This record gives sequence, structure tokens and C-alpha cells, in this order.
Amino acid sequence: MSAMSHVHKAHESRPAVKGFAEFTSCSLTNKENESRGDKRLIHKVNCTRLQYTYPLKFLVPSQASTVPSCQWLYIITFGGGLVEGDNVAVDIKVSENCTIVVTTQASTKVFNSEAGLTTQQSLTGVVADGGLLAILPDPVVCFKDAIYSQQQDVELSSNGNVVILDWFTAGRIALGEVWDMSSYKSRNRVFVNGKLVYGDSIKLSNEMTGLSLKESMCDTLVLGSCVFIGPYFKEIKKQLRDRVNELTKCNGMNAEKKDVMAYASLLHSNVCDGVVVKLLTTQSTEQANLFFQDLIQDIVPRIGGNPLIK
Repeated sequence: MSAMSHVHKAHESRPAVKGFAEFTSCSLTNKENESRGDKRLIHKVNCTRLQYTYPLKFLVPSQASTVPSCQWLYIITFGGGLVEGDNVAVDIKVSENCTIVVTTQASTKVFNSEAGLTTQQSLTGVVADGGLLAILPDPVVCFKDAIYSQQQDVELSSNGNVVILDWFTAGRIALGEVWDMSSYKSRNRVFVNGKLVYGDSIKLSNEMTGLSLKESMCDTLVLGSCVFIGPYFKEIKKQLRDRVNELTKCNGMNAEKKDVMAYASLLHSNVCDGVVVKLLTTQSTEQANLFFQDLIQDIVPRIGGNPLIK
């Protein structure tokens, strides 16, 4: 039995709204290669299956990426956000030699919970050899009294690759809502051939300690992590770590970075090739966004652009 069958099912307050997307690739013809002036074997990605139900919607723009083997998938929920009790479940299958970028059009807004129901999102990905699944959404923004839970699980083949960006803000900061949500939970897991190689979870709640959530988080406004796993990152994982150090180095040339604190940890090569980046900032969401833009755009050219740039 695959490890993916053991994905924890959160308590559902409403039936799950489900979406499924599958992508395959084919080789470009000689004529197409000649028009590009490239004699290498180049793959082109195709969307072979796309299913979703209201209020969930998928957008697959044809011109989002400049790389033929890459396709961007936008996940959209009608209504401008997730209301109390919403339950969204998305499955994505990435075939060989495909690069799929999963992103959003704007931040994921989680409205308040008046009846104590949990708002939930889950994403399950399966990536074949040579494939890359990059999960690069805008941040989650929880309104006052929101109860939110999300989980993301990705199953890789031996030569599959994944990037998972998971970040969230203190809330509607401009309106004075800072860490006023009731609860926030997030969990990310990566499997390789059924074996768990990476797991990370976070839970923030006003019920956790004697301090309120606002008191516990002090001046922090954004928390985030970005994990890069797979053989694609084997040769560049030290470059990734050095880039993180460069982006957070304080000197006269980039003093604006001083309030963005981040560090990178290399995963043990006996388990898998990869890097985990953690970020904390007391500045605006824009500061965190610029950090991830710089990091991802420089390191992952396979996506053919940067979905974090709106």
C-alpha cells in the first residue's frame, strides 16, 4: 500500500470540493525545434485531464511560461476567499519530463469562523521521473477568528522533483488584525517511492499556551518555508544555501534585508537531495515576497518565469 493512502483526513465540516489535473509531455517535432533554433530534444507539456467542481476552478493559461515543458496551473475559488467550513481537495499528477507550477491569482483569504467550523485545504501530488511540481501560491491570510487547516503531500518517483512554498501572514495587517485568528495549522510531507523523506508541520492557536497568539508571535508578520527536493537540486543545493545567505546578509548595499531572517538547511543525501529554507520577517509581506522571488527565479529556470510576480 502506498504511503499516500495514509494521508490524514481532517474532520470535514462540509463535503470536499474536489479538483483533479493531469499533465503529460511529448517531444517537439523537428520543425518546432528548428523554429526555436535549438537542436536538443525538447518536451512540450500537455494538459490531458482537468476536472473541478464549483466553487473551485482551474485556469491553465497557454502563455504563462516561456518554457515549452512547463505549464502553470492557477487554483481559484469563487467568492474572493474561503468561508467557514469550506473544504477544498486538489489532486495533481505530473508525468515524465513535465514541469508544473501550481499557483494562485492572489493571497488565499480565510474568513472568520462564527460557528467554530474549520476551513480546510489539501493538495496531493504525484510526480514521475524527470518531472517537477512547483507549488508556489501567494500567502494565506487568516481573518480575525478564522480556523484554518491545510495539508500538502507529494509522492515522488526516484527521479521526481518538488518545490513547496508554504507561507502565511499575521492577518489583515492594514486593518489592525495581527495574529487574531483562532487557529492555523499546516503540514507538508514528501515521499519517494512510498518512503517519507521530509515532513514539517506548524500549529498556532490561542489555546496552546498561557500567552495569546499575538503575544507569542511578538513583532513577526510573516512566516514561511520553501523546500526543494529531488535530483534536479543535487548540483545546486549549496548554491541555494549560499543564495539565502546572500539575500539575508546585512550591509550598506542591502540594508532593507535586515528584517528578513532566513536560513537554509541541506537535507542528508542518504535520504534525498534537497534544501529546506525557513523565513521570518517583521516587515511587510512584500519583503518576504521579494525574498522568495529572488530565490526561486535564480535557482529554478525550468519554470520559465516567476509566478510570485503578479
